[in-house]
Amino acid sequence: MMPAVGTRYASQRALLDGLTSVQKTRLKELYQNMPLPNGRPSAPSFTFSKTIDGFGDVTITYDKFGFPKFDDFMKNRKVFNNAGQEVIPRFPGPLKGTNGGDLGNATDWALQNFPADKVRRTPSAPGKRKKTTIDIKDESGEWITHTWHHHQNGKDLFPVPSKIHNASDGGFAHSGGDSILRGDEDNLIGIFNDPTF
Repeated sequence: MMPAVGTRYASQRALLDGLTSVQKTRLKELYQNMPLPNGRPSAPSFTFSKTIDGFGDVTITYDKFGFPKFDDFMKNRKVFNNAGQEVIPRFPGPLKGTNGGDLGNATDWALQNFPADKVRRTPSAPGKRKKTTIDIKDESGEWITHTWHHHQNGKDLFPVPSKIHNASDGGFAHSGGDSILRGDEDNLIGIFNDPTF
């Protein structure tokens, strides 16, 4: 549900300035369909905690627009790339949406840019389609499956542990940037802040 209008929501009102009527409609639809954690506070920005198998207690902050700040969680989960730089894998795009092949393209990009002993395609069952998730080896040597997260700016795609990203796996309910990418000229790309790695 789109936040109520009042002095406390000045940043949300400012967000609407300069949007086309189609973009405003898309934004309204985004908020009408936005999944959020059950039991969350009604404040525009909130934190939500849960115990996640293999990660313990995890707290994710949702920003004033209702999006999870997975980028905050990922700050300490960097990986050495083939150039020897310790970075968060961040697919350079351009993004076209989940149905536009982003997940497979990002996985292929990661396999080309990170050492095979640190990043791999999540193994598929025999006879099954290739997975679009990646496994990243953690400090203990364990492979952790990651789901590609479309950031709400509509420009960034980065991996988040699947158990944290996917509500169906016990993770945090959210709308991601894939919903921002819908439409051509009247999409919502760039109206929300960039990640803060």
